[in-house]
Amino acid sequence: MSNSEGRILIADDDDTFLQTTADLLRREGFTCDGVRDAPAAATLLTENEYDLLIADIRMPGNEGLELIRQQAQVAEGLPVILVTGYPTVATAVDSIHLAVTDYLTKPVEFAHLLAKVREAISSYRALQVARRIGQRLEAWRSETALLEKSLRAKSAVTAQETLEALARLAYGRAVETLSEARRAGVPITPIRDIECAIVGCVRLNVCMHALKDTVAVLRRTKDAFKSKDLAALRERLEQVLCNLDEPEQTQD
Repeated sequence: MSNSEGRILIADDDDTFLQTTADLLRREGFTCDGVRDAPAAATLLTENEYDLLIADIRMPGNEGLELIRQQAQVAEGLPVILVTGYPTVATAVDSIHLAVTDYLTKPVEFAHLLAKVREAISSYRALQVARRIGQRLEAWRSETALLEKSLRAKSAVTAQETLEALARLAYGRAVETLSEARRAGVPITPIRDIECAIVGCVRLNVCMHALKDTVAVLRRTKDAFKSKDLAALRERLEQVLCNLDEPEQTQD
């Protein structure tokens, strides 16, 4: 994922709205491209990847929402926010049929627009992650089918070797899926917990036992070594154990 909050295409023949909105969104961390008619917008949509389209209704080439109809074929699922100074029942109904994300009337309060922009981009990126994960799962299914075929064919590859290959495949695909979720902004700690669960996390178990033994020794010898540093160390280690959801009973 790029450092940008998202890449937005703004299509509007109202130069004031176009420039002002683009500048304000750039200050919020978004990358913005601006055009003044539907044909220019259609060209950019085919040449670039965007996270959102903000489009005016009454601009050259979009009187019948042609740009929005075309966009649905060029960039499937791309969210669209329609803005207009001339709202009508017909265009509002058409926007519903075209699965437009939002239909806003000018003048648009920027804070309201910004909230809609962030919501639309967040949902679209989640959709993209779901698609990529789905593609990986489809590939996983095909690869698994090949391994099953190998088992049925009773080839020179042993059943044990095939099962080991299947296990490596499953682990690899699971890690790819978790990495995809991490890049999408899922908190890292829960994902690490899942990764540990997948592999049994032997190293973590070893470290846990070592921590418990260390804490036990520090408790037994606390009267022999009157050290504030050791007492502080014991408290820190106990807190680590608590954070790992295996709380220790403190004995003073």
